[in-house]
Amino acid sequence: MVALMALSDLEQLEGTWMELMQSKDPESVALAFRLALAHLTETSKQLQMADVIQAAEEQGATAFKSVSHQ
Repeated sequence: MVALMALSDLEQLEGTWMELMQSKDPESVALAFRLALAHLTETSKQLQMADVIQAAEEQGATAFKSVSHQ
């Protein structure tokens, strides 16, 4: 789900990104790269959190199975 949301965000930013890059203004191009980096950073954090949650859920399910088999 996180990956799909990230792709949706990128799709929405595409027009703005292209405008900034085509302006050839150094400050605008730098802003476009900062925007992309901020998006990558946030997406990375969200993916890491999702991975931790999934691992905890799997560990909990495994623990539940071992207790219920006793």
